[in-house]
Amino acid sequence: MICILLSMVLCGSAESGHMLLGPGSTCMMAVSADGSIWGWGENGNGQLGLGNKKRQLQPVRTAENLDGNEVVQIRGGKAHMLFLLQDGTMYACGHNAEGQLGLGKTGKDVLIPQQIPELSGIRQFAVGHNHALALDTEGHVWAWGQNDKGQVGNGTRKNQAEPWKLPLENISRVVCGRKFSLAMAEDGTIYGWGDNEYGQLLNASRLKPVLEPVRLELNAQYTDLCCGNASVLALDTEGILWAWGRNDYWQLGNREAGKKQTEPVRVVFPEPVSIVYMDGFNIHSAILTEQGAVWQWGACGHGQYGLGERPWRSLAVQACPAQNVMKVAVNTYTSYILMDDGRVLACGGNWYGQAGTHRKISHYVMNWTETGLNLLDSQWQDPND
Repeated sequence: MICILLSMVLCGSAESGHMLLGPGSTCMMAVSADGSIWGWGENGNGQLGLGNKKRQLQPVRTAENLDGNEVVQIRGGKAHMLFLLQDGTMYACGHNAEGQLGLGKTGKDVLIPQQIPELSGIRQFAVGHNHALALDTEGHVWAWGQNDKGQVGNGTRKNQAEPWKLPLENISRVVCGRKFSLAMAEDGTIYGWGDNEYGQLLNASRLKPVLEPVRLELNAQYTDLCCGNASVLALDTEGILWAWGRNDYWQLGNREAGKKQTEPVRVVFPEPVSIVYMDGFNIHSAILTEQGAVWQWGACGHGQYGLGERPWRSLAVQACPAQNVMKVAVNTYTSYILMDDGRVLACGGNWYGQAGTHRKISHYVMNWTETGLNLLDSQWQDPND
């Protein structure tokens, strides 16, 4: 619905040079070194910012009313996309039935990115299924969108069409799952609110929704967070990765964990790893190591590990290629990597063209496949020619 970053939804920015990857649920956006913005995949609500609702099976230039050189973060939810600019302003496009664009009203789809009014000084944001959080430079958190599980944190279950400030201070990071939210304070305290069906807020409410921020009871000190659909990844001060919440597809990376895990369990790797980046979206997760290797775990029914097969994995496996990866990103059933030479590769589900690898729909892309987009050269060439 996001890491040294998804979330579902997501986590924060993915910067290197100025090349960005910005996944939505069944689409993908990217910013190349020259500032051009690209998009592909599902566009039925205008979430690609093209000004139309035409599905794109391969990367195309988009969101041309924005200067990509000023964009520092892109992330999407179920059918909308948010953009953060260097000046602290945010833009949004796509579906807006629950107020998820933060424009102060609900209703028609927005086909070209529009600025979210009266929201400024933002340094990082996170996106859930249909809600969002934004963190400003003073450590305050703003929230808007769908609120049926209390994920906006305003004490009600009424949708919030415009950003409102939560009663939290000194926050350093925000992340979202599908219908829940987390905020980490500068002292390491973690607050959570929203859906807790699978224990993603630990034992805060006996698996019932939490309508306002509560402090989570955690014994360890964590430096970073990332969320999947209803699960949480947390990196501690010693570089060890922990997880809790939903685990019916082994998305916690631990065979001993329950399907509803209300206490942190360690994500198991067959060898030591040094994590520099992590991402989650739906029911699978990925990390990037210092060596440029990618590991994944959780659901693999659409081939999103790029291993040429579709097994379920209860423990993390190293995806190929195993080196020279600069960035990794995941969405609902698809995975993406940016290589150090600028090439963007994808694997996994492609029923909306979200892998960006073929001229026609192919439901499964089982191996890492060229999209034809090179973010370093800022060019696209059809890989099928």
